[in-house]
Amino acid sequence: MFEQSDYQALVDKINAVRRLGLNHVLSVPQIAIVGDQSTGKSSVLEAVTKLSFPRDKNMCTRFATQVTLRRDPQVTGADRLSAHIEGEEAFNLKFGEVESVTMVETVIKEAVAVLCKTSHISDKVLELTLTGPTQSPLTIIDLPGYINTTIDGQDPKLPEKIRAINARYIEDPRTIILAVHPANYDLNNSTALGKAGEVDPNGERTIPIITRPDEVAQGLLEDVVDMVLNNRKKMRHGYLVMRNASYMELGCSWEHARDLEATYFRETTLWDRVSSNVKGRESVKAFLGALLYDHIKKELPLLKKEIVEMTEKNEEELKKMGHQVATTSAARVEFILTATRLRDGLNELLEGHYSQSYIDAFKDTPNGAAITGTEAENSRSRNKIKEKSLDVRFVRSTLNQLYRSLDNSLLRDIKLPNTEEISVLMQRYNGNELPGFLPFRVFQQVFNETLLGWKRNAKVQLEKTCDYFRKAVMAYIAYAITDAGMQPLFQDVFDRFHREQKKKVEEQVQIIFEDEAHPFTFNRDYFEKILKNRDEKSSKRAKNKGGDGNGNGDDSDRSTVDYDDYVNNYEMSTTPSRFASHGHGSPRGYQQQLALQPQEQTNEQAAAEDLQEMLKAYCDIARKRIVDVLIMQTVERNLTRQIDTYFAQLVAVEDKALQSLIESPMKQEARRTLAAKIDTLTMSLREL
Repeated sequence: MFEQSDYQALVDKINAVRRLGLNHVLSVPQIAIVGDQSTGKSSVLEAVTKLSFPRDKNMCTRFATQVTLRRDPQVTGADRLSAHIEGEEAFNLKFGEVESVTMVETVIKEAVAVLCKTSHISDKVLELTLTGPTQSPLTIIDLPGYINTTIDGQDPKLPEKIRAINARYIEDPRTIILAVHPANYDLNNSTALGKAGEVDPNGERTIPIITRPDEVAQGLLEDVVDMVLNNRKKMRHGYLVMRNASYMELGCSWEHARDLEATYFRETTLWDRVSSNVKGRESVKAFLGALLYDHIKKELPLLKKEIVEMTEKNEEELKKMGHQVATTSAARVEFILTATRLRDGLNELLEGHYSQSYIDAFKDTPNGAAITGTEAENSRSRNKIKEKSLDVRFVRSTLNQLYRSLDNSLLRDIKLPNTEEISVLMQRYNGNELPGFLPFRVFQQVFNETLLGWKRNAKVQLEKTCDYFRKAVMAYIAYAITDAGMQPLFQDVFDRFHREQKKKVEEQVQIIFEDEAHPFTFNRDYFEKILKNRDEKSSKRAKNKGGDGNGNGDDSDRSTVDYDDYVNNYEMSTTPSRFASHGHGSPRGYQQQLALQPQEQTNEQAAAEDLQEMLKAYCDIARKRIVDVLIMQTVERNLTRQIDTYFAQLVAVEDKALQSLIESPMKQEARRTLAAKIDTLTMSLREL
């Protein structure tokens, strides 16, 4: 299988994306060797790769070492070795192509000098690539061995640092864990298997490999064989076993070590019970190669999908950050461009042209609660407005609802006195008017009482309208400007604009009601309404008296009296001497007598009724005029049609205010990180 070109292609792809740094962004399929220090980890790596690693205890693995075996038929002669450490250009230039594979120890010593200058251990990776015409494709990573304590001169935090490096690999769901355990060591005390069990409880990607079986006492070997047969601690993929070269055999060739291993397994009859597919270095290498091949084939489609998804996510985050702003000039340019885009959209909104994307932004919160502020503020606003129809998405239609609400509230607030109360007022304010004529002061006084209620009501309604306008525009600003740093500046300027224009609205309301305090009766609509009311009233009275509706008929019950009758009645009701001459004895007796007799309507009564009709008609005309003027000269004039003033204020924002738009070093670093991730993901997808 190792000779198959598609397998080499798969391994090359994974190595290529790892070289691009994809393993720092997403997990990639790999095999990692873990185990306690001095348990034979490096011997396993050496047995699988045929590379001779240092055996000096001071050279124990102090950083992750990734070894890649590449099959390349075009390579002639000896296999080629190259070494690479990310970010260490001098080292990479020196060992980009190593003269001989026997220089592995020299390369590792140099890597220790480079990576461990200031610390006993490094979290960087030494990458070794061995290329030859007969190599079996495989990539395997040797990790620093676990330790539980330190000796004098070592960093007390060294055990913790080693665990952190190992955790980064074994926690990766795409890492196959090759857990090294010496045969002469109690299985219950295996740190490697313990850590693997924590991150891979079902053993789906953990494979124990037993080392040093030849060092086990003869009487205990049967237990070791039983363990490898998966009878003592069940493992999903079973166990591997190999014999390490002893210190006495250092310097012997890989082939000689292989032969010694084969002799041991052949001559120790207990090992006959174990399949040859899982014992010995060649079998272990074949097993791991096949496992990695299947693992890559399984994970590759998922990896591609994750790359696409993460690329889209990072691109969206970078897009939300907007253009890079490093200077005040750049901040102003970006600010003005954003203001221009906002103006176009906001003008459309205020004209009633609603974009579907803006409407869709409120799918879950139709009244815009999620955009316009905190939940507490939204709650206060809802309690204040108390109208679910005040939807910030539809500004023009909602303003029209508020305008109708203003008209209805003024209509409900018309409070006119009855005819008796008007009669009292007429007597109170009576001046030089001729008898039966209407005193204008009464008309003005009564209307001004209604006008006072209108003024209070209009202020409440316009306050609600102004607050709604602010809420709607603020919601659109929050929707249109996603830059978290720029949004508050636009909102602050709009708040200032809104306060200024709202003050103008209040001043205009005051002027309008001051003008209306002087009734303007020279109005054609008002005049025609009065005539219409009188005609209707006259027609109704004529019908009630049997007339023909044109004034012809019985007028014995006419609604007014002659002047002589008026004078007589007036004198009788106001002069005490008259009561005695008419034989009634007292004014009270006369009033009682009048109550028992049918009375004709006096001119004062008719005037009171006429004044009431005139007030009703004038209130109707004045209400419509006030509503139109209030809307046109307050909200429309100072808010909706003055939105360009807001944008003029935006353009005039001082440089000092724009300083907040300049990216912080942290944001610039975040931008660079996102851009680098996108590059890595894009190039990796191209490789795959």
